[in-house]
Amino acid sequence: MPVNLIENKPLTSVLLFAGHFVSVRNHAADVSLDFVFQFSYCVIRIKWYTSPPSHRKLHGLICRYIFNPTDHNLKLCGQQMQEDIVCVIGAAHLDIVGDYDSRVCDAIDKAGTIVYSVGGTAYNIAENMAQNSVPVCFISYLKESSLITPIIISRLESYNINTNHLLIVPSIGESGFVAQREDGILITAVTSTAVERFCFSPESYSDVLTKSRLIVCDCNISSASLNNFARWAHEHGKKLVVAGVSELKISRILEVEKNESSPFPFFIVAGNKKEWMSVGVDICFILEKHDVRELCCRVGAEHVIITDSENGYSVFSLSGCRRDYEAPKVARIRSRSGAGDALVAAVCYYYWRCREIDWDKCDRSVARFVSLVLEKEGATAGARTAPDELKVVPYKNYEEYKEVQTEKIVELVGSRFVKIFGYNIPATEIFGFVGLVAMIVSAILTFLVG
Repeated sequence: MPVNLIENKPLTSVLLFAGHFVSVRNHAADVSLDFVFQFSYCVIRIKWYTSPPSHRKLHGLICRYIFNPTDHNLKLCGQQMQEDIVCVIGAAHLDIVGDYDSRVCDAIDKAGTIVYSVGGTAYNIAENMAQNSVPVCFISYLKESSLITPIIISRLESYNINTNHLLIVPSIGESGFVAQREDGILITAVTSTAVERFCFSPESYSDVLTKSRLIVCDCNISSASLNNFARWAHEHGKKLVVAGVSELKISRILEVEKNESSPFPFFIVAGNKKEWMSVGVDICFILEKHDVRELCCRVGAEHVIITDSENGYSVFSLSGCRRDYEAPKVARIRSRSGAGDALVAAVCYYYWRCREIDWDKCDRSVARFVSLVLEKEGATAGARTAPDELKVVPYKNYEEYKEVQTEKIVELVGSRFVKIFGYNIPATEIFGFVGLVAMIVSAILTFLVG
């Protein structure tokens, strides 16, 4: 009879500690064991959605304190799991993008295609990192009565992004990004972001910020909010990364207070060539060491990244060094939207993983992250644009929505096994059995290699 790891609690405990022992004995098993634990984590999450409320607390504690799908060391301590996260602060909203061919560029009503997905610079950065096993906490403001709010939350949760610090506010305007692209290149856009109308207080999030290895903000938040996070990061010895958003908003970086005690409030600041030119920065004239240092001093950052579309990107460091990197080679570029956000996510991922920045090695991560986004219509590697994925769901029915989605997963997995084996097996039994087999095979391979 197939083994259910969820119901068989003694066996679950034995496998957890056995897996931890094997991982410690030989780190070569980390990848395979990590897969098993991610798989088991998904099983428990499904069990949580399909369980009565009285049982959800137990399953939630298991997910939080035992399983950590983003930790290759398979730590069993809940406190340890919460350390070294990345806090991302900024906008999340609906992206609506119209694509048209350059041959109809002069027409007012242009025939083309419409692409929509969840976006926002901070959201894109958070999602790209989460897809690469980085533990992320997302901090933002969302409108309570907005049709897109439950979809944003469900997307964040689907990538295991911490949403405990999302603030749902009734009295704010809608947020969104409506753009036109010609042959995949952004021509014009209209943006409305609710987060810029609020002043974030880092003290309100000190519980999660103090556990972060890196704090990332986008320029959608106000200059006052940026200043608050810069001050807090300096006082607590945290690294702060800021991502540019547009020509109008990148100037907020320059408005952040700099003084003798904190001449460089930012660790890394990134933006595209047009954004930097709007504040008088032209990379064509930043050639000598003193020019590079002057740029870093003006921005108040240890490193400044300037992207230039298909020409790649340049990194200017306080040491006076300028490094130029080529854009990744992609067979077919579907859209350049979100490429800059993917670059920032890759840099943050590299620092989170290595605790330092080696730009030549970091470029490999940048190439991987950016390539995946360039091949997508949306602004992230996991962008979802199908109508069924972005259907409107009232916020009050959000719990029902999650249960319906879980039922669809169970039904899908079950139906596939009917076709293969000729009879139906409960999905949780299948997951448990596969998890057990994978754990045993992993342990055997580890001891053979060792």
